[in-house]
Amino acid sequence: MVANSLPAGSKILVVDDDSTFYRSINLALRKKGWTSVWCMDAQSAVEAAQDYEPDIVMLDVHLPDGDGVALVDQLRANGFDGRILVVTGDINAAADARHKNMAVTEVLEKPMPMRALHRYLKELVS
Repeated sequence: MVANSLPAGSKILVVDDDSTFYRSINLALRKKGWTSVWCMDAQSAVEAAQDYEPDIVMLDVHLPDGDGVALVDQLRANGFDGRILVVTGDINAAADARHKNMAVTEVLEKPMPMRALHRYLKELVS
């Protein structure tokens, strides 16, 4: 699934307008020894990516101020070359992200069992 691993202590930028989802993800990330910053919209994410310099960005496709796939393009245009994980509950958007945007490392669909996220995170750090 993922070619290179991320070491413990890696920084994750989570972009999602669902605070419950972020709390769950943040707990899973902390268990792996990673730190995270949370943004609820695309504009904040662009700024945070520049300031925080994350190793990976985990984002939803539907954001209050725009499209997550467009955000991927903007992050790449701004020089972010880390991993991008799209996490979405929209099956069509997931398919689009998988097939149209090669700048995305992985796509996971909501709701996802924490087991699936833990397995993905384990592959990143192994």
